[in-house]
Amino acid sequence: MYASRSQFCAQPTPARSRGRAAVACLLPLVCSVVCSLGAPSAAAQVGAQVAYEDEEPLLPDAISELDVTLRARFARQWRQDDGTLVVLLTGGFQLDMGQRRLSAVDAVVWITPRHAEDGRKFYELTVYLSEEAEVREIGGSTVEDRVLLVSNIRTSGRITKLHDAHSPEVLEDSDLYQRAVADRARIEALLEQQGAAGTEVVSPEELRRRAQKPARVIFYRLSGGVEPAQTEQGDTVFVATNGVYFSQTGTPDAPALVIQAQNAVIFPAATSAALFLGEETGEESDTEAASQPIEGEAEAGEERPVERTPTAAPEAIRRQIRGVYLEGDVVLTLGERVVRASRLYYDFEMDRALMLDAVFRTDLPERGVPLYVRADEIRQLSAREFSADKARVSTSEFYTPHYHVGAERIYLRDRTARDAGGRAAGPLRGEYELRNATLNVENWPLLWWPYSQGDVEQSETLLRRIRTGYSSDKGVEFESAWYLFNLLGLKPPPGYDATLKLDYFSDRGPAAGVDVDYETAEQFGLFRSYYVNDHGEDNLGPLRRDQEEPDNDNRGRVLWRHRHYLPNDWEVSLEFAYASDPYYLEEWEKSEWFEGKDQESAVYLKRAKDVDAITLLANWRTLDFETQTEHLPELVYRRLADTFLSPVNLYHESRVGSVRYKLDDRHFVDAPRYSAVGDTDVTFRTGFREEAELPLKLPGLNAVPFSSFNGYFWDGMPLRDGSLWRGVGVLGVRGGGWLARVFDEMKSDLFDINRVRHIIQPHFVAWWSASNLRSEYVTPFDEGVETIDDFYGAAVGVKQTWQTKRGAGDKQRTVDLLTLDLEIGGFGSAQHDEFSNGYANPIRPEDSRSRNYASLDLVYRLSDTTSFLYDLNFDLNDGKLDRHDISLAVERNPRLSYVFGYRHAGDIDSDLIGGGYNYKLNEKHITSVRIWYDLDRGELGEIALIYIRKLPRWYVGINLEFDEVFDEMSVSVSMWPEGIPEWTLGSRRFTGLATSTGIKP
Repeated sequence: MYASRSQFCAQPTPARSRGRAAVACLLPLVCSVVCSLGAPSAAAQVGAQVAYEDEEPLLPDAISELDVTLRARFARQWRQDDGTLVVLLTGGFQLDMGQRRLSAVDAVVWITPRHAEDGRKFYELTVYLSEEAEVREIGGSTVEDRVLLVSNIRTSGRITKLHDAHSPEVLEDSDLYQRAVADRARIEALLEQQGAAGTEVVSPEELRRRAQKPARVIFYRLSGGVEPAQTEQGDTVFVATNGVYFSQTGTPDAPALVIQAQNAVIFPAATSAALFLGEETGEESDTEAASQPIEGEAEAGEERPVERTPTAAPEAIRRQIRGVYLEGDVVLTLGERVVRASRLYYDFEMDRALMLDAVFRTDLPERGVPLYVRADEIRQLSAREFSADKARVSTSEFYTPHYHVGAERIYLRDRTARDAGGRAAGPLRGEYELRNATLNVENWPLLWWPYSQGDVEQSETLLRRIRTGYSSDKGVEFESAWYLFNLLGLKPPPGYDATLKLDYFSDRGPAAGVDVDYETAEQFGLFRSYYVNDHGEDNLGPLRRDQEEPDNDNRGRVLWRHRHYLPNDWEVSLEFAYASDPYYLEEWEKSEWFEGKDQESAVYLKRAKDVDAITLLANWRTLDFETQTEHLPELVYRRLADTFLSPVNLYHESRVGSVRYKLDDRHFVDAPRYSAVGDTDVTFRTGFREEAELPLKLPGLNAVPFSSFNGYFWDGMPLRDGSLWRGVGVLGVRGGGWLARVFDEMKSDLFDINRVRHIIQPHFVAWWSASNLRSEYVTPFDEGVETIDDFYGAAVGVKQTWQTKRGAGDKQRTVDLLTLDLEIGGFGSAQHDEFSNGYANPIRPEDSRSRNYASLDLVYRLSDTTSFLYDLNFDLNDGKLDRHDISLAVERNPRLSYVFGYRHAGDIDSDLIGGGYNYKLNEKHITSVRIWYDLDRGELGEIALIYIRKLPRWYVGINLEFDEVFDEMSVSVSMWPEGIPEWTLGSRRFTGLATSTGIKP
């Protein structure tokens, strides 16, 4: 439930509600248009309050499974004695939970762990919003005030914080927290007095009173005259002119309704005609509709006209209006949606309507654009069924838009869950059917599909995205993605989404693929497939020009990954991967090649509960050009933080099974240290790792002495005849501390410094190890098992943070002014040199990279919009600077942001300088540049020039890119409708600049 502080203060700031849409698509967008008729508009709420005095919308009491994301610039958190976690967030707070959003300048969030009746753990959140507070519910309705309290948010999902700076500092004495506690106590006390604490509490008498009320009460107001008339069948009707107003309360099956027009013909029930005119019928009325003379005295012999004001009609009248026909500036409001029509008839008894020459308008807040639907006829078939003929859907207010989606006929059914007042109480849902749908540009149909059907959930459409462009690698490019289930006219299974890809590249060939994603309560997974008839050449960079022509024109991939949750905490993961050749993924799926998981076929069974975990892995190499270890199979048992020898903590890992090492048949990715190792036969392997640690709290220091032992046995090794065993023992200590001091005298207006707090966090690790065998003699089946070596080492570092106060008056906040991390590590008796920067792993020292180093990381926040960054790594083995980077990042929102930097990589003798900027000249013109230059080689590495022009409801972008490394050049003209970047014709790389000039776009 939520409430504003202004409701309980002597001088309130009135809360405002406004309706918003939550739809985000175009082609059968009309599905969302009518079927997602959400929370009542402000006018409808006023009408409803006359009858019920409805409370403000409630957040659902049910336990949600949605994740919660908290965002702010600064976060402070601490835990109360009852286990409640308090998070104080300042600087642009935002909470997202599915389609629900809470925002304010500052906020305090109380997170309390709970357990449901079935034992399931969940979290209950209470959120205090301070300054510019806004709550947007799932249905789109929004409440704003200076201060709001939102309670009863329950979720079993994950809670994530995103922030620029964080501190565990307890700020219970801060002004914000004290206000939050006081306001929360006052609001909850008054809500409890009103019987509305947490969820709505209604007395038995109130329930009986509500049960006696009609399902949907009708209100009306007639500003002009009312005259009786008769139809050809002899029924009595009434003609109202010069302004009419009708409203109908919402129910769980329908949103609230408001209709306004200039003139109307009212069709009352036969028994209510006299009541409508205020005549005597013997029935009691709840209010009196009197006829009052116009103010002022009449002269002798002069009659004054009488003004009838039936604005407070008897309750019987409200129940007995059968229907109404309206003309002249007809406006119908269903929830937050608005329909304007030349003529309209509404049947209140059957919840049916006919709207002629209708224009439907709603807002798409997620995209920041309006949505218009024009149709010759829009029919409401029932409270939840609608149809439209000859409909045109677009984001343009013009009668003849630049583009639109057309359909000969649309049918849809609303399945949105609603509360007692007709407000949307969950995600917008519905089903639709489309016949003869077309995508039109300047009234020219470009795409057509005869029939489709599917579910409407926020953004369903036939066309998911489209892209065109040109590159020197692939030529003219055309890529499109379609909702597969909608194309086939099939209803998708719950939790499933499928995409059909249809592409063409002039220098390579046609291509097609199917992607499927699915997630249910018991399983989730993905399927990826793609085929290209490739008659071109790959571009693998300057070092592999001789490997660029594929062996076969028929290229593609298949990938399936699936996880299923089983009873008793078991889960099974299945995976299958196939690629046609070694370079397919590198050429056609670059992001997956560089960043994704290895391609393999596997079965993985796992059970994890409390401190125990047991896994069974069986995997096979299906791609000869991948270096992989096959497990045929292998059983692993792990136990974490066992405390039966308290205060000593024990960690255990043991494994048994068969493994086989399969080397890349090209021998392309061999590490030199394993150059003598080839494919192996099936090898039996068993072993364990045992670790013990003793946490100690010393004055000003936490220290943890530890010891571990790795012992493994193999029944055969190619570099050693017969069986082999190996043991690696480690002894060491790790620890750290925390110191802080406040300097009140440090102040500077020039550098925006108001007091400084210096936080020092030293940390260290040192260890010694011994082994009976070097790792070079062991086949590298698994990282961290066969690859570890016996060497000693130590690393010591300190993280320093200087914090200050910034901001005006009571809005001051804590800012991390400067952070400086220093670390130095040294190693001895290593059996081989590492080919990367040194690194000390304090948790598993045997996994450290044994190369002596010194490192530094620095971030200086000159202001809220300007940051200076520097980092380096110095190789103490050869006395050279392996790496150092320096950059300046500036964001002058909303018009300008830029970043410039220099990078040195000593191992490859590379010195690069580069950067870029985003600049909005005005609301119509945006420019951007990306560039980097190789100082050593005197070559331009890459440059991109971007210009974006905003047109009415359209964006046009020109993008010129040149990549010297891969010798590629591309130029494209991009066009996309405002708010729908997935419909971009051309490159989509910089479409984000249309809405943000931040550094990321």
